[in-house]
Amino acid sequence: MRVPAYVDGALGVVERDCGDFRDPSFLAFRHAAAPEQQLLRVRFSARALGWEAAAAADDDDGDGAAHTVDVEVY
Repeated sequence: MRVPAYVDGALGVVERDCGDFRDPSFLAFRHAAAPEQQLLRVRFSARALGWEAAAAADDDDGDGAAHTVDVEVY
């Protein structure tokens, strides 16, 4: 599984199951028989990513939830 480096190892929450699709990283190399894989949208809080300044901004209750990043991952 490939994820952006800034979310590697961070704890996120599955926000949505986007469905099954053929992975474009296989299709880019002309693997026409690329299997379908589940695509998930995962939400990470700024705090989980170590972005303390963003987590503190506009965060009244201190949970770091004011700023999030959604990443789609096969």
